[in-house]
Amino acid sequence: MSTLTRTQKKKIADALLRGIKDPVIAKVLEISVEDVARERKSKGLSCKQVTETRYEYWKKLLYAGRSLKEIGELYGVSPYSVKLMLWKKERFSMMDVRKKISAERANSSRQARTSASFNW
Repeated sequence: MSTLTRTQKKKIADALLRGIKDPVIAKVLEISVEDVARERKSKGLSCKQVTETRYEYWKKLLYAGRSLKEIGELYGVSPYSVKLMLWKKERFSMMDVRKKISAERANSSRQARTSASFNW
């Protein structure tokens, strides 16, 4: 059993908040998977909770305008896998994302037009 540094613990916590799996964290930090799992469990998180967190994080990224390709690259999966997993697990539709982003852009544009004023 190795002792994790404060920095490693912080990086593990940050990665778990983004839904990154134990083996990926271990590989990046060059520590054992067991150490990562022990730290995850100490925070009261199950593997299932990490997976659910990942899907929530993916949705936030999509709503923020990130592409499936960008998200896939971040997580080491194909863009199709991101789309498929969100649909399979949560019935999350890319059409909804596009509609929401379009509505937000239209609303921002409308606000910009109506709030424009001149200082004479």
